[in-house]
Amino acid sequence: MKVQTAGRTAELWPISPDRIAPIPSKERGKLLSGFATIEEDGVLRRKASVEFTPETIIHFKLLDPANPINGIAPLRAASRAVDTDNSQVNWNKAGMDNRGVFDGIFSFAETLMPEQAVTIAQLIREKFSGGSNARKPLVLGSNAKYQRLSISPAEMDFIDSRKFNREEIMSIFGVPLQLVGSEESATYNNFSESLRIFWMTTIVPLLDDMADTLNLSLSSELSEGLRVGYDVSSVEAMRESEDTKVDVVKKYWDMGVPLSVLNEKMNLGLDAFDEWDKPFSGSKAPAQQTQAGRANHWQLRETRNFPSEKRSRDKLAEGPVNDAFLDLLKQQRKDVFEAMDLGPVSDETIQALIASDRDKWMGVMNRAATAVALDAADGVVVSSDGRALLEMTRRGGEYREITAGIESLIEEYLAVEAWMLTDLSNIEETTVSRVIEQLRNGISEGMTTQQIKQAIDDVGVFGPSRSLMLARTLSGTAASIGQFAGAVEAGATEKEWATSGREVRDIHIARAGERVPILDRFSNQGYGAPRYPLDPVLEPADRVNCVCAMLFH
Repeated sequence: MKVQTAGRTAELWPISPDRIAPIPSKERGKLLSGFATIEEDGVLRRKASVEFTPETIIHFKLLDPANPINGIAPLRAASRAVDTDNSQVNWNKAGMDNRGVFDGIFSFAETLMPEQAVTIAQLIREKFSGGSNARKPLVLGSNAKYQRLSISPAEMDFIDSRKFNREEIMSIFGVPLQLVGSEESATYNNFSESLRIFWMTTIVPLLDDMADTLNLSLSSELSEGLRVGYDVSSVEAMRESEDTKVDVVKKYWDMGVPLSVLNEKMNLGLDAFDEWDKPFSGSKAPAQQTQAGRANHWQLRETRNFPSEKRSRDKLAEGPVNDAFLDLLKQQRKDVFEAMDLGPVSDETIQALIASDRDKWMGVMNRAATAVALDAADGVVVSSDGRALLEMTRRGGEYREITAGIESLIEEYLAVEAWMLTDLSNIEETTVSRVIEQLRNGISEGMTTQQIKQAIDDVGVFGPSRSLMLARTLSGTAASIGQFAGAVEAGATEKEWATSGREVRDIHIARAGERVPILDRFSNQGYGAPRYPLDPVLEPADRVNCVCAMLFH
C-alpha cells in the first residue's frame, strides 16, 4: 500500500492479502472498482474501502488467465498434491495408531494343547530363523493355515508415492530437490549448481516481476531515467553467474567492442568515463599502449579474478584432492576395523596402523599441493598463452618470460617449508585420539564390536566431511604458496591481504587491506603472524577453511 504525503508516495506498507479482496468493476474499460475489507469479526464487507483503492494498492500476483484479478498462488496450483500427501500421512499415522500386527499368523482347525503350541512355535522358529532359512517353505499338518498380516507390495507403492508428491510440489514452487534434502539427488557437486538454478529460474524472475510491478505503479513519480531494481551481488550463487558475464565481456572487449556498448548490452551498471565509447584494438593491453614514449619501465598491475581463482581451487580441492584423501581414510578405516575383528586392540596397535600409510599420505599431499600451487601461480605469472593477469617489469628493452622455472621454484618452496610433515603429524594424531576415545568408551559401556565401529563412523574420523576439510586446508595453503612464488618471480615487492567478501571471520577482516613487504609477515591477530593465508604456523581457528587471498604490488 502506498502511503502518500503531499500527493507523492513516501512509504510502502505491506498489507496482509487475507484482509482485503479486489472488487471487479462493472464499468467497461475499468478492471477494478476498489477493494473490499474483512473486518475483525471475519465478515467480508463488499462495500469498497475508502482507504484501500486501486490508486494506493500495489498488487503482486502470479498471472491466472482464468482469474486475472486475483491471480493464482503456487500453493493453490499444488493443492491437490498437497492434499494427497497430507491424506497419506494421516493414513499412515492412523495405521500405526490403530493396528499393531505381527507379520503373520498360523492357525489350526483343531484346538491345540499348550504343550503342542510351544512345540510348534519352536519348530517354526527353527525353520525360519537365520539367513540360510530365508524363503524356505514350511510344511505343517493338522489343517494349518497361514495368513499374512504385514505390509503388501501395493502398500509399499502407496508409501513410495509420497516421493512423487514431494517432487510435484517442489516443481510447482520451482525449488530443486537437492535444496530440500533429497538424498537421492543431493551431492557435493550439484548442490551449488542447484542453488544457482534456483536463483536464476525462480527467485530472479519473481524479483523481475516485482520490480516491473513497482515501476509501473510508480512510473508517474519516478524521475526520468530512474527505475526500481534489486541487488543480488551479495548472493554467492549469483556471483558465479556474474563472473561468467565478466568473462564474456572481456572476450567482446578483446574483439574491439566499446565498453559503452557492452555496458548497455550486458547490463553492467557502469558509470560513463572518458573514451569508454572507443573500441580497444591491438595486441597489447591498454596499459602498455599508453606507456609509449615514457621511461623504459613497466609497473605491476593487478587485474586478477578472485572468484574465478577460488572456483579453480575448489574444483581441485573438492574433486581429485578430496577423492585421494577419502581413499586414504577408507583404507585406514578398513585396517582398524579388521584389527578389531581379530580381538581387543591396544593404543599402540592403533598408532601403528595409522602410521603405516604415512608414505602414501605424503605422496598424495605432495602431488596435490604441487598441482594446486601451479594452478594458483598461473593466475599471477605472465604466461605465453595470454592467460596472464599480472603484467611484468620491462628490463633492457625486453619482456621477461616468467613461466620457465616456476615449477621448480614452487617445488623448492614446498620442500623448504616442510609444512606437510607437520600437517600429516596433526592428522595422524587426531585420527588416533578419536579412534582410541571411541574404543575406550565402547569397552566401558559394554558395547559390541559392531557398535563401537558404528560409533567411530558416527564421529566422522574416516568420513567424507573430514576428507573435504583436509583437502580444502591443504589446497588453500598450497594456493597461497603458489601465488607467493609467482609474485616473487614476477618481481612484486609488496603483498596485501584480501578477504573473500563473505562469511569472513573477524581476525581476517582486521587484516583486510593490510599491505607489507613481500617477505614480511602480516599482523598477529591472536593466532600467529602469517606470511600468507592458511600459513601452517597459524592455529586452526585462523587457518581451517579460510578462503582469503593476496594482492601483489
